[in-house]
Amino acid sequence: MKKTDLAALLPSMLFSVHAMAADVTDIPAPSATSFYTGAQLGGASADVSVTDYYAGTSYESGYTWDGDDTGLMGEVYLGLNYMATETFLIGVEADLGYASLSDESYLDYEGVQDERYRYGWESGLQGSLRARAGIMAGNALLYATGGLAIGQQSFDVYERVSSTNFESFDETMVGWTAGGGLEYAFLSNWTARVEYRYTDFGDVTITADIYDYSGSYDDEIKVTQQSLMAGVAYHF
Repeated sequence: MKKTDLAALLPSMLFSVHAMAADVTDIPAPSATSFYTGAQLGGASADVSVTDYYAGTSYESGYTWDGDDTGLMGEVYLGLNYMATETFLIGVEADLGYASLSDESYLDYEGVQDERYRYGWESGLQGSLRARAGIMAGNALLYATGGLAIGQQSFDVYERVSSTNFESFDETMVGWTAGGGLEYAFLSNWTARVEYRYTDFGDVTITADIYDYSGSYDDEIKVTQQSLMAGVAYHF
């Protein structure tokens, strides 16, 4: 599936938020030190790479697989802001979301497609726990964010000689995420924001026994993701 560069869309989305904000500059901002909760929706784009090794060794078998997809993503989030100085805000935020991403295709053997084997991947629930820090100017907050990321990923390995011969693996991957955004108070207790994040879910190794019944192989899998979302939050 064609993959979209979400980072390239960020400037136009930030401009749209700025234009909207220009009409509401007389609205008082929420308390800078506050608890908040919100939701956001947008898009995500992921890349998956698989390198195959002979089981229990560091020797590559020659098999590889690369998958990617772009789809919708949504999440709910909650956090706490603290005004460290008159203009510098720090805080912590947690989120739980889902990205509709999947791919399936043949494996490659030393760069040549091998139609005996297929790999499938699907993204599941994901979440993060992050720090936030930013500069406030009037009702606007320009911030950076980063921290721990966790994601559920599912993988299927198919041997096409027998359509019923396959193995499935459900993995919880742990990595990191970082990004930034622009947030603006449009009502006394409400803010809107646009946020971009890059996430590296790290790597995981699964052991598959399906390759031509010739023994076990270790598949090292890496997953990265970009997301660009817009959301609203209520501040208590």
